[in-house]
Amino acid sequence: MRIFFSINTANNYSTSIIDYHSDTSPPINFTLPDPLGSISVELAWPNLEVSGTETSSGIYEGDGASNNALQLDLDIDQALADIFFGGVNPFDLSVDLVVAGGSFELLDADVLAGLNFLQDFLLDAGTIAATLNWEDGSISNFTFGDELNFTNASDIDTGGDGDGLVEFTVGLDLVGSTLANDTDLGFNVGWNLDLFKGTWWYDVLVDSDSGNWGPLVDLGQNQIPVADINVFNATVGVDFAGQSLDIFA
Repeated sequence: MRIFFSINTANNYSTSIIDYHSDTSPPINFTLPDPLGSISVELAWPNLEVSGTETSSGIYEGDGASNNALQLDLDIDQALADIFFGGVNPFDLSVDLVVAGGSFELLDADVLAGLNFLQDFLLDAGTIAATLNWEDGSISNFTFGDELNFTNASDIDTGGDGDGLVEFTVGLDLVGSTLANDTDLGFNVGWNLDLFKGTWWYDVLVDSDSGNWGPLVDLGQNQIPVADINVFNATVGVDFAGQSLDIFA
């Protein structure tokens, strides 16, 4: 008996079990089971936008806050209905006339609690030490943006290999550059109160449509910070040394 093993590298046996794009995929929402059915949970990828300013020469500061990565939403009017009216919400009314209908919500009150990320950045750009290392062994310091004038440049070549080209190396050192990152986990609360809103629809032989109306009163505020916990705080060096570029003229 002969057994042959064949390896086909073209076969791909991997299977994607999660397809989630942090920028475009919607949040994941679900409602807790009874008796906590008036609480909904939202999970979202935290996206952070940082705005920065130069506070002094070479010092840049930036900060930003993400959306809520975890948010709990308590539907107060539904919770009261669950406790006192067996789940039937007296603030919600609906009608279905077969060819038309709608809903009317007298009161919709919600409170929320969320977790998001807060970040502060401090960049010290440091200083750039730049040198021109000539082929004859001499060194000239310079600052970017300054005009450089040389006389008798051919003497440098004469002191070097004398091939008619003035060769030099640009040496760069970024000194004292650091980046500080302070990341906190923020706790926030919010609330929303809507009065008099609803939906409508109709479905007849020649046409059908649906929509929303209201609310006549819309009050609320989201992500009111209440506390934060530090989760990361570090300063790292981003300077470099010994970079060079060979040039000839």
